[in-house]
Amino acid sequence: MSTIKQQARYAVWKAVRDGALVPGPCERCGKPNGHAHHEDYSKPLDVVWLCHRCHMRRHVEIDRANGMHIGGPRITFSVSRELLDAIDAQRLIPTGGTERGRAEVVRDALTLGLPKLLATLQQERRTNG
Repeated sequence: MSTIKQQARYAVWKAVRDGALVPGPCERCGKPNGHAHHEDYSKPLDVVWLCHRCHMRRHVEIDRANGMHIGGPRITFSVSRELLDAIDAQRLIPTGGTERGRAEVVRDALTLGLPKLLATLQQERRTNG
């Protein structure tokens, strides 16, 4: 049994494959090779094309608007654009590899504060080579 989300993704994949839907550049920053983002899964072919970075930011915006919880129901946070820019600028989330993912970095940055997180990551990198 597939979910509405899976059905919407499959509909986009089929439409792109069949030429009925043409992927475009990111509608926020203009980078090529946009990913399909659904604002409403009940409208499967109504998508916004976003690069990976803008797509992740859009999901953070949605999570923030919905009061996203990390680590359980008692810890609620909102992620600022400044924090995401600082994380991106420090290249804390490399593409590929097995290093910590975006959610872990955001959680740690909010818990420890960005300066302490940077020091911790630099120490980990020195230790792990």
